[in-house]
Amino acid sequence: MQSKINLLGESLCLDEALRRCLTERGYTIRVLRSWSDLPAEEPGVGNEPVVLLFDIDVEENIGNKLNEMKRKHPGCFLLAVSTGNYHPELAEAIGKHLFALLVRPIDWDELFYLLNGIER
Repeated sequence: MQSKINLLGESLCLDEALRRCLTERGYTIRVLRSWSDLPAEEPGVGNEPVVLLFDIDVEENIGNKLNEMKRKHPGCFLLAVSTGNYHPELAEAIGKHLFALLVRPIDWDELFYLLNGIER
């Protein structure tokens, strides 16, 4: 069963190549305007993984948001996208809560490898 991919952040929501690539592979995309837009229902119900893909570079207080998101949605897989692969100020939050950190430009093979791993 394909994951629901939640996109958060204008840069990802407007990325036509990303959206096209995901839909061509059968993923359902939901565009979120804020962290609180992730539906309240329990993620992962019915063996359907829920993924939140977000741009870590544009978010403020990201450490607090990651802590809150995993508390409210423990079954949600958090994938971050960044222009850099090193965020020392977020080491603890990233290590505890992120499934993966993808570096721009997104490597499609890496993204789909991760998504396949989530679905197993």
